[in-house]
Amino acid sequence: MEIVIADGKQKVMIRGGDSAFELCEERRQKGQIVWLAVGWYADLGAALNAVAKRKVRNSDAKTLQELKAVVLAVRKELTEVWTMERQAV
Repeated sequence: MEIVIADGKQKVMIRGGDSAFELCEERRQKGQIVWLAVGWYADLGAALNAVAKRKVRNSDAKTLQELKAVVLAVRKELTEVWTMERQAV
């Protein structure tokens, strides 16, 4: 399984299987895209939580109202990813 999501600054990918998931960042090396692992998680929920934190941290929110809107949008997006992934299994 591979899920690619933009975190606000770059693309990240959750890659994994039945027992573990890794969070990878997109990088370019010698003109090619490579995925470097930056975090490991026991379940998909924990990996999606890590992506949510990155997306909120990388947002341009300057007020609490803007931050709330970002959090709600991230939650909606990742809930859809979670639901689609569970239905695919």
